[in-house]
Amino acid sequence: MIVPSLASALTVTTHCRVSAAGGRPDFGEAFPTVRALIDEFGEPGFADRVMSAAPEETDWRPLSDLLGIAIWLMSDNGHEITQTARRWLQAHSDQRKVLVALNLDVIPVDATEIGLLQEVAERFPTAEGACRELIAQLAAGR
Repeated sequence: MIVPSLASALTVTTHCRVSAAGGRPDFGEAFPTVRALIDEFGEPGFADRVMSAAPEETDWRPLSDLLGIAIWLMSDNGHEITQTARRWLQAHSDQRKVLVALNLDVIPVDATEIGLLQEVAERFPTAEGACRELIAQLAAGR
């Protein structure tokens, strides 16, 4: 059974994305719900706890949105979430974690890890587009 506060956070992030109707979502209304989830789960290990608590059938998009919002709310400015996302990419063993990591608002790797993104794209064809986009951004110095 999913933790109620996680279910609420996933519901509100999904609502924000659906309401945007293909445009850029405004996640402002999700911040209080995500803040409450952070308070409940605690900051250390937050990303891993969210992924462990989310049922396997949970789509990666609301999880990525939720963690993207949490980055803004963390006392370390999302450093730990970014490092966790980097670890998920380095392991490239869980497709959902890989897709979440590739779709955060921050780039969890640097230009020295373009080879890693190429490996991830080869292992997970569904991640190839996101990997190519990040490679282009890194190559452009963003």
